[in-house]
Amino acid sequence: MKILLFGGTGRCGRVLGEWLSEAGHELLAPAHGDCDLRDAAAVSRLVLGCGAEAVVNAAAISGPETCLDDPLTAHGVNAMAPAAMALACRHTGARLIHLSTDYVLDGRRAGLKDESAKCRPINVYGESKREGELEVLEALPEALVVRVSWICGNPQKPSFVESTLAKALAAQPLAAIADKFSLPTDARDIAAALAALLQEPEGDRTAGVVQLCSGGEP
Repeated sequence: MKILLFGGTGRCGRVLGEWLSEAGHELLAPAHGDCDLRDAAAVSRLVLGCGAEAVVNAAAISGPETCLDDPLTAHGVNAMAPAAMALACRHTGARLIHLSTDYVLDGRRAGLKDESAKCRPINVYGESKREGELEVLEALPEALVVRVSWICGNPQKPSFVESTLAKALAAQPLAAIADKFSLPTDARDIAAALAALLQEPEGDRTAGVVQLCSGGEP
């Protein structure tokens, strides 16, 4: 299968790209300089012209502080770029899998949430990602939005989870918030799940919103 992967250098995208390539898929993973995600027209042209059978969007501006400092760019990359992908996929017939985040929820209560949980983002990052979800599903109802949480497991891009563990093992002090509930999710688990979803036969494909995380309690 020919797959167009946005965000192939990110914490999740890099692992996913390796997984898909090893599975024998033809992978197109544009670098930052090849397609500016702030330019919805450029995103659309790439999807329309590449001949991909599936498009996976693992790209995002994911730092809450970065999004707060530059909400216009966050809106462009996290909402308008996915919208352009969905509209283009509607024309080409390609399947679209769009990665989203648990930040579309408020994260203030402990316990696992299912897909029926009310979306109530509390920062610019969550708001922009929620808008992206809505844009994608409005343009392409058969698309799949996959919400993931606290991605870890990529040694080339250590996350807060890895840095916390390293500090704990070294008996170093750690400064962190104490009012957020989330669940670390291994990028390899995400890659395995997405690879399986991409193999679903036409006419029997998962659509809408699913929430994906590794096992355990938040």
